[in-house]
Amino acid sequence: MLWILTLFITMTSVNVLAQALPELDYIESEITKLSAENPKNEVLIGQYETLKARVASLDEKRNKRDEYLKAITQFPVQRERLMKSIDSVESLDIFKTDQLVKFSDLSQSIASLQAALVEWRTSFQTKSEQAKQLGTARTELPRSLAQLDRQIEKANLAKSDKGEVIDQWLELSNLTSLKLDREVLAAELQSLDERTEIVRLERQLLDRKIKLATPLVIDLQERLTQVEQASVRELIDQTNKLRDQRDSLTLPEQQRLDRLTTFAEELEQVLVEIDQARITVHEVDSERRSLTSELRLIKDNLNWLRDSTAFGDSIRAQLQRLPTVVDSSEIPNSIANAHIRKYEIGQTLDDFAVSKSVSEIQQSTEPVDELSQLTQLVLKQLTDSYDKLIVALSKLQTSKSQYVLEVNGARTFLQQQQLWSRSNVPLWQHLTSFEHEVWFGDQRPFIERFQQLSKEQLITVGSLVAFYSATLFVLYIRFSKRAISRRLEYQKIFGHPLKDKFRFTLILSLMASLRAIALPLWFGMTAYIVHWLWPISSSEEIKTITFAAMTGLFVVEVIFSLSSPKGVLDLHLSWPSYICEYLHAGAKRVRWPLILLLVAIYAAELAAGSKEAEISRVLFLALIGSMLAVYSSLLKKQHLPSTFPSPFNQGVSLFVIRAVVLGSFVGILAMAIVGLYVASWVLLIYQQLTIFVILGGLFIYQLAERFLKLEHRQLTYQRLLERREELIAQQQEQADEPPELAELRESMPDVEERALDSEQVSEQSITLLRGLSLIGLVIALLTLWSSALEMTSQLNNVVVWQVSETTEAGARLVDITIQSLIYAVITLLVTMVGVRNLPGVLELLILRRLDLAPGSGYAITTLLRYLILVGGVLTVFAMLGFQWSRLQWLVAAFGVGLGFGLQEIFANFISGLILLFERPIRIGDIVTINELSGTVSKIQTRATTIIDWDNKEIVVPNKVFITEKLINWSLTDPVTRVVIPIGVAYGTDVEKVESLLYQIARENPLVLEEPSPYVVFLAFGASSLDFELRVHITAIEHRLSTIHLINKNIDKLFRENNIEIAFPQMDIHVRDWPNKPS
Repeated sequence: MLWILTLFITMTSVNVLAQALPELDYIESEITKLSAENPKNEVLIGQYETLKARVASLDEKRNKRDEYLKAITQFPVQRERLMKSIDSVESLDIFKTDQLVKFSDLSQSIASLQAALVEWRTSFQTKSEQAKQLGTARTELPRSLAQLDRQIEKANLAKSDKGEVIDQWLELSNLTSLKLDREVLAAELQSLDERTEIVRLERQLLDRKIKLATPLVIDLQERLTQVEQASVRELIDQTNKLRDQRDSLTLPEQQRLDRLTTFAEELEQVLVEIDQARITVHEVDSERRSLTSELRLIKDNLNWLRDSTAFGDSIRAQLQRLPTVVDSSEIPNSIANAHIRKYEIGQTLDDFAVSKSVSEIQQSTEPVDELSQLTQLVLKQLTDSYDKLIVALSKLQTSKSQYVLEVNGARTFLQQQQLWSRSNVPLWQHLTSFEHEVWFGDQRPFIERFQQLSKEQLITVGSLVAFYSATLFVLYIRFSKRAISRRLEYQKIFGHPLKDKFRFTLILSLMASLRAIALPLWFGMTAYIVHWLWPISSSEEIKTITFAAMTGLFVVEVIFSLSSPKGVLDLHLSWPSYICEYLHAGAKRVRWPLILLLVAIYAAELAAGSKEAEISRVLFLALIGSMLAVYSSLLKKQHLPSTFPSPFNQGVSLFVIRAVVLGSFVGILAMAIVGLYVASWVLLIYQQLTIFVILGGLFIYQLAERFLKLEHRQLTYQRLLERREELIAQQQEQADEPPELAELRESMPDVEERALDSEQVSEQSITLLRGLSLIGLVIALLTLWSSALEMTSQLNNVVVWQVSETTEAGARLVDITIQSLIYAVITLLVTMVGVRNLPGVLELLILRRLDLAPGSGYAITTLLRYLILVGGVLTVFAMLGFQWSRLQWLVAAFGVGLGFGLQEIFANFISGLILLFERPIRIGDIVTINELSGTVSKIQTRATTIIDWDNKEIVVPNKVFITEKLINWSLTDPVTRVVIPIGVAYGTDVEKVESLLYQIARENPLVLEEPSPYVVFLAFGASSLDFELRVHITAIEHRLSTIHLINKNIDKLFRENNIEIAFPQMDIHVRDWPNKPS
């Protein structure tokens, strides 16, 4: 009564305050009047808008408060009504189905119940969420009330009776709104118990309805099936009666009866399949609902369950109950076969219809016999039954698909909860007492379990184990001998520039892996056989333990094989010999203690069954301690770290690696001791897989490095051979030349195709290898740990910005997340590293194996670099949400601006691409452009370098080669023509001159016979008879030598034959000569 009185007084005071506030109509009129003024007072209009919103919300808050108070006053009535409803659920009309016998009534009742079940389950889930929210409100509402009290106190202190009216109204409306908010929260808290009870009763009512309706639907389905099958059974009975009269029928009728009998048996089988499919659907749906309710119960009570060790046992049991495989692969085939069979039966019915039509056309008066009528009825019923079977199988497929999703989701959720739940009590609580069941998981010892196996099983298993053990041992010995012989064979040719091949390293690595499989395979096969024969169920973790043990044994065996003397690590990868000896001896020492410890852990887990045994935890701690000692020795600076790439093999980096690896072992040890046993196992597996991935990445990197070194060695050797052959050819050519030609040989610029030197090729290829190896290692580790930590999914949930993307369905928003940014940065880094180091890798791996024309290698490399750069940048833009449809106008405008501002640069760039594509000039070509002649030495995207006859390098913009007149003396054919003009005096014998010139051309060794030399009498000059000698030579570098020799011989022969070489003459005629002085 005191509370009600307080509430009444508070409500009265609020109403008094509210009466001082203006009405909504007045506020709206003031806003209209202020909006019509010019200029508008935006501040005052905003104040009135705020006041309007506050006043409008007061009625809504009062109504909400009244609803909570109404829940208190109406609680007894609602509670009594719900109790009566719960007691009278069975009398509802929807559950009155005992008198239903007709097919239509049963079908309608099933449909109604199924629709009601869907509605009731949805309502039950909604009420469960409400109950959870009410439980949360019980702790949140008092805090919210205290916060509102502080706000009301501040509002009272800030309230003032001075100032503008609008300011007073705003303060008053704020205070009124706060007090109403407090009333709403107070009423909500006061009605919390009543509302919680009402929700509980509603859930109880819905649960009662669901429990009554679920078996009733199954019962009605069975009754409907019986009604459906009644007429079918009648047809089958008629068929059986006819079969009893088979001996009295003729042979054709007996054949038709046999066919009818086959159809009837098929019909009966289809009915059985329909029943089985419907039953399976109900079973799957029931299991799925049970699983969903269990998971919902766990999620609702997750906060306080995590600290209980019983929760860990419960999760362990639930994981074992989950089906490992839900097979639904045969359902699509069954549906397809049903469709095919239905089509075949339809064809048979069509044949009957055609026969009937023919009989009607022929006006046959023969009556249709009973056998034909019955066959048609059976076929029609069979068609209908196949339709029902297809529907039932489709429902079964849908149910199983949903169940698979539920099972996978439940397994993931339970495994996540199991990971961070206490599966055991702290170890020190069991050290003071010894209970057989606590330490070994069962009261019965291991020997007693072993004795439950029959003698025949033991003999069979023993024979099988002996067989594959002997087989694996023989294979191990053979592979070992083969590996030793191959190792000695490859050792003899190791380091040879031509005989040493990378495939030898791969063969030895593969043989080491095959040799290392034997022991892990024996352990896995033995563990699987023992697990299969064991008389009690064991935990699912034993499969994980077996796989982890096989992986560990395989790594130890691989290290043992690879570190053999003069083996892969020692000889091929150049590891220090003392490290290989240390690894080889260490792997040999660790092998058998590791096997014994793993077998002991496996036996302990097997004996414990589905329970936890402390002996397995103690053995696990022993395993962790042993591994900690091994890794402490391995990570000493003089051991394994000396093979790490710089800077990970020294200083702070090595300290961090040691701290992370050894510290993780200490953390796993502590987790196992305090009770997080499952989590410690999982972390150990992921830790070891991480270490194995890193070591495997290091091994693959060093293999790739050896491959590149061998390719670099062969490239250097190939270049030396080519240079040697070139020098020999030059020396031979010079030796074959006459002395006078050797003296006259013109010194041309020595231009070769632009190629990277060997050191640059090696540096670029190793840099690219390191970059790609690091990126691949990061991706592998992220992929490995994403399944455990869900790192990538968390990064994908953090949205940085959103972009609008236009699709066929319309515009939609696409999230750009941190994961997208990381992938974009990785793509950009890969692009930059690839573009920077691509020439060396191409030269090393591809170009040197191709017979390319001069300049082709540089063209291919340049084009590929631009393609990779453009592709990488476009991919990065796509990852960041920049669509080409939105960027094309910006790119076009930007291109126009650059075209005007950097016109010459872009012209030269495009011209460079044209030169690389069309190749009118190549490196080594002799060209003439304008007045410049020389040899092309470099072709780049902006300019081309030409070395002239004075051995000066002249840089010519590429645009000139496209727009100006270009002469390429060696583009298609190096043969060129030399024209030598000769002028002889008037009166000289023309025939003799021509003969002498032909003789000079024929005697010159540089002049080609084909095309033949040609002498032309051109003109009568002012002072001479003008001749031309036209000859062809093999290359332009012989041009000056040829002209020199020909001119020299012309002078010699013309002197011997008294032929005067004309020179300019001038005749002077004096018309007026002055008289001599007297």
